[in-house]
Amino acid sequence: MKVAIHNFQEFPKTMLLMGLLYRVCGNYNESKYYLEKSLQQNKKLNNFENNIEIGINLHELGKTYSFLYENEKAKEMCKNGCEILEKKLGKNHPITCRALNNFAVVLYKKGEYKESKQL
Repeated sequence: MKVAIHNFQEFPKTMLLMGLLYRVCGNYNESKYYLEKSLQQNKKLNNFENNIEIGINLHELGKTYSFLYENEKAKEMCKNGCEILEKKLGKNHPITCRALNNFAVVLYKKGEYKESKQL
């Protein structure tokens, strides 16, 4: 599918939304493609360690990897996303809480029950 974007700064957001849309529809490989593109562009445009959008992107990509049973990648992405979101938004922010909850689910799926419960 071709997507026309007139504002280059909006490209990562558009790719993120496309990835989320494909994931909701159950097309996880397409979701992964668009979320990876979004992350790639976000890294080019923003400071990797201090950007909320990158934290959200990593978290959402981790969820998609989990649906694809790529649990090690899912764990890594979710962990990195949560770390960024905790730094920028705080541990009690709703976005961070949702990301931590999803990270706990990923850990649980990997059989890391103790670590999952600690989150």
